[in-house]
Amino acid sequence: MLDPRYKLALVRNHWSHLYVDAEVDARITKVKDAFIELYKFYDSAATSTSSNSVSSRVSPQFSMSAMWETFESNNASGSDALTVVDAYLNAPLVPRSPDFDILKYWQSSSSTYPTLARMAKDVLAVPITSVASESSFSMGSRTLTKYRASLLPKNVEAIVTTQNWLFGYSREEELDADFEVVSETYPDDIDYDSLPLEGSG
Repeated sequence: MLDPRYKLALVRNHWSHLYVDAEVDARITKVKDAFIELYKFYDSAATSTSSNSVSSRVSPQFSMSAMWETFESNNASGSDALTVVDAYLNAPLVPRSPDFDILKYWQSSSSTYPTLARMAKDVLAVPITSVASESSFSMGSRTLTKYRASLLPKNVEAIVTTQNWLFGYSREEELDADFEVVSETYPDDIDYDSLPLEGSG
């Protein structure tokens, strides 16, 4: 929904192939309501931050007026949220192009939709998949072992990052496979100290 090229139109299009019209409308309403609630949360957080900064600068005799303004803005936030969200969703879709940069779009639209821009900044920063982070953690566990436990954090980060830049995730998967083979070849439950030495009868 935060992608101005698609918004709810793409969601409705995909769901129309799976559900009947009444079910599509119900699901669209549910998604839109959740989107409005998220908008209200971001808007109220911004309002409380600004009111706190104002009240910290004014003298105590004006604190009641600041509280009254906060009360009025919170009560009006429901209709304001609906108006802003509807205005954004009803605006024409941005034409698709390979050069489109969604972060630049929201940066330039921050004056028109300030709360939506803050939402986009947080939501679009969430990775779509956790494969990259999980792979980095597994690489870190191979880098920082019991034999190399005194590496500085910046050196561990440099080693992990360089490995990824040089070889990518496919190289890490190969290392994982090699490690599994070695683990199967040398099981952990063997007491190697009790084995006879080579050449001893």
